[in-house]
Amino acid sequence: MRRKLLLRIHRWLGLSATAFLILLSITGILLNYTEFLKLDSTYVRNGFILKLYGMSPSNEATLYESKASKIAYIEESLFFNGKFIAKTSQPVAHLKSENFHILLTENEIHLISLENELIESIKQKSLPYDQLTAVLTTLSETASPSYILISENGNFKADPYWITFDSYEESIQTEAAERLYPTKSDPAYVQSLMQSFQGNGIPLYRVLLDLHSGKLFSVAGQTIMNLTALSILVLITSGLMSWKKRKRRICENFDRCKENAS
Repeated sequence: MRRKLLLRIHRWLGLSATAFLILLSITGILLNYTEFLKLDSTYVRNGFILKLYGMSPSNEATLYESKASKIAYIEESLFFNGKFIAKTSQPVAHLKSENFHILLTENEIHLISLENELIESIKQKSLPYDQLTAVLTTLSETASPSYILISENGNFKADPYWITFDSYEESIQTEAAERLYPTKSDPAYVQSLMQSFQGNGIPLYRVLLDLHSGKLFSVAGQTIMNLTALSILVLITSGLMSWKKRKRRICENFDRCKENAS
C-alpha cells in the first residue's frame, strides 16, 4: 500500500512539474549563451511584457499647465520639462523660488534645480500631513512670500528651504499658489515622454532570467518555481526509495530461489 502511494505521488509530481522543468531547462541553456546570443543587447518591446514590468501605462499621459514648465504624469511617474522625476502621487502645485522649483504632489514634495534635475524628494513619512489639498502663499510687500500647505491634518508653514514644516494657525491674508490643472494633449510631446518612460524596452536577458526564476510573474511565479524545485527533490527522494525497495525485493526473491534450488 505504501509503495503504491509512493509511486502515485512520484507519477503525479513528475507530470505536474514537467512543463516547468522544460521551461527551467530551456531558459537555463539560453542564459548560459548570453554573450553568443546577444541577449543583453536585444530588447523586448512587447506590450504584455512591458505591462508586467510596469512600463506600459494603461492611461494616456496627463499634461499640466504651468508657467514656462511642462509637467506630465504617466502611470504614477512624474515628469518635469521632459525629465523623469519620481514614482509618486498626482501633482497638486508648482512653485518656483530663486534657487529651485518646488513640485508638490498629494503626499510628497520634490525639489528640482533650475536645470531640471531632481535635488531631493521629501517622502510622506517626513511630512506632517497625509494628503495635500492646496497651497497658499502669504501676501507681503516687505518680505519674501511664505507658503502655507493646506491638508486635512491642519495647515503647515514651510521654511524657505523646504526643510521644516511648522504648524500654522494664524489668520493671515493669502492667495492661492499655482495650482496644477490638466491641459490639452500634445501628441508629439507625449510620444517623446513615452520613449523616455519605456526607453528601449526590457533586455531579453532580464526577461529570460526573471522567467527562469519566476520573478516575471511576481510572487505567484516565484512560488511555482519554488514548488517545482521542491518537486524535483521529492521526485529524487521517492525514486531512490522506490528503487531501494525494488532492489531489496529482487534480492529477497533471488535468495529465496537459491534456497529452493539447494
